[in-house]
Amino acid sequence: MNKRIGTLVAAVLLGALGVPGPAAAQDGSYLQGVGAVNAAMGGAGVAATTGVLGGFHLNPATLMAYDGSRLEFGFAFRDPSLAVASERGGVSGVTESSDVSSFLSSMGASYRVSDRVALGLGILETGGFKADYPVTPANPVLAPQPEGLGSVRTEFESVQITPTIAIAVSDRLWLGGSLTVNRASLALQPFLFQAPVTSPGFGSPFDRSHFSSALAGDTRVGVGFLGGLVWNINDMVSVGASYNSERTFGTFEFSSVNANPNQLSFGLRRPLSLDLELPAVLAGGVSAMMLPDLMVAADARYLFYEDAAGFAAAQAVVQTDGSIDGLGWENALVIAVGAQYRLSDAVLLRGGYNDADNPVPDELATINVGTASIIEKRLSFGIGWRPERRFEVSASYTRGFENSGAGTLSGGFLDGVSVTNTQSENTFALQFTLGSRGL
Repeated sequence: MNKRIGTLVAAVLLGALGVPGPAAAQDGSYLQGVGAVNAAMGGAGVAATTGVLGGFHLNPATLMAYDGSRLEFGFAFRDPSLAVASERGGVSGVTESSDVSSFLSSMGASYRVSDRVALGLGILETGGFKADYPVTPANPVLAPQPEGLGSVRTEFESVQITPTIAIAVSDRLWLGGSLTVNRASLALQPFLFQAPVTSPGFGSPFDRSHFSSALAGDTRVGVGFLGGLVWNINDMVSVGASYNSERTFGTFEFSSVNANPNQLSFGLRRPLSLDLELPAVLAGGVSAMMLPDLMVAADARYLFYEDAAGFAAAQAVVQTDGSIDGLGWENALVIAVGAQYRLSDAVLLRGGYNDADNPVPDELATINVGTASIIEKRLSFGIGWRPERRFEVSASYTRGFENSGAGTLSGGFLDGVSVTNTQSENTFALQFTLGSRGL
């Protein structure tokens, strides 16, 4: 047993070397689904057996569903489309983000120790955002500083390691728990969380506000937990629930410089800092075998952004010194539904739909130009092929339909600028699953 566990752990850790860039189709800052199977079902999986990758992401108790050992590798290509439009004083423009497509990977392994205990380890990309807008003089929000924000570039990613245990309290009730160790990296330009350097005496606030850059980035580690349960009411219907705790990364620290050329201290070192947390997630779900070959699943998840540092903000988002107190994101409800149909012993068809609240208030579109994860509706399709009972190749496609958020900021050096953020995306995923006792 120890040799098998060691082999699985080594495979997962080696595979982690390939985990790159920011996340794919998302609910706010979290992935819609992890792995092609979970993603194809719209991200539903709190009470459904959508693979160990989906279990590490949503509910560790589901690991009890798999006999023997199981190893999964997931790969995805995310191709988003981002644009920002703005208007001020009759001047307006639209700018598309530079290419921010990325390749992603996740991997996980589980081992059924006994009839009552299963162990697992996963390394997953859990969320993030990315944008790259060049300086655009004709687009007021992207005009060169100090008239606008200048070049806007952001990149946030979080990779999670999840050592997991699942226990069958009885044949019907399963419990699971994971220690969640998150490694997060963050880079921002301009850095709005600290006051701009001003030049008193100029005639307009647009002449004197220069924000520094935090593109040098910083990386921090946060620890939390994911706990869940599954109650198999009968052989057809199961219900589940899970809670993913808030992850606190402490203070990100960035080495930067004074960006105001009108100051004698221009170009001199200026340290920047930001406290950041990933929000807690409360989830519930149900799955049912509607027909011998048809499984359906539905989840509801609630994301607590209003309690997460960095995402949350006080009532006055824009402070008197010109900085922002936070991104001002609101709590969000996510509904995910999915289905899997076994067409034959070798072929499985999957589909799903995901509907998420937009956590970014319209009136805060300006300060969320680089961080807006605003897609609300996604449709997914997938197929699984099992050439033999111990191996499956799964593929999925997710379309995030275009959504926009528009508003006018009150306060700060961009007071009165009307901004519209627009986002859509396509995500393609591939997953390989191996099971020692069949799938």
